[in-house]
Amino acid sequence: MTLSFRSRLTLRWVSGFGLVLALALGVVYAGIRVFLVQDLDAQLRTLAGTELASSVDEPDQGVHLHEFPRDANNDQLYADKFVQLIDRNGRVLMQSPVLDRAPALIAGDTLRSALEGRAPIVTVSVNGRPGRMTALATAGPERYAVAVGLFTDKLEETLFRLALLLGSVWLGSLALTAILGFTLASRALEPVRAITRQAATIAEGQFGR
Repeated sequence: MTLSFRSRLTLRWVSGFGLVLALALGVVYAGIRVFLVQDLDAQLRTLAGTELASSVDEPDQGVHLHEFPRDANNDQLYADKFVQLIDRNGRVLMQSPVLDRAPALIAGDTLRSALEGRAPIVTVSVNGRPGRMTALATAGPERYAVAVGLFTDKLEETLFRLALLLGSVWLGSLALTAILGFTLASRALEPVRAITRQAATIAEGQFGR
């Protein structure tokens, strides 16, 4: 089937507009994702600093962890965090109950970087749930890494809903563009159709019209 010139003109316009809009929305999505992850990392480092301070707030108890009691029915009100206390050999001394008996989530070069005073951030997985984790070192001759993480599945869910929204905007924009493009093409080609009809009339020998 051969498309009419008007249809081909509309199709080219919609295709070009759709490509440009898709690239623009892709940049918007990528930018929002980067900003959200950077904001999460900043919150994670702040949370790790608070956890580090509280882990040594009672000298007579040594290094310890504080677990915040939460009502299971109010999980949406608090950040879903998890903590590990790791020695320089990578052995887990204490950890949050949600981690059960998980091995050290910060290990190798990342653990050494933390014990040297840096605050590395890594992506981890806990029982299939994605998360971001950082670690800070305690002071003193025997240094430990207080590793604090936040689950990111809620962030990923938010980004997925954003992708669906942007996709809906893209499809809706294509539909409106197609309607507008077809209408404008029809109006733009109306003089051409009029000339064509007049030429056909003249060709038939009807010079009086």
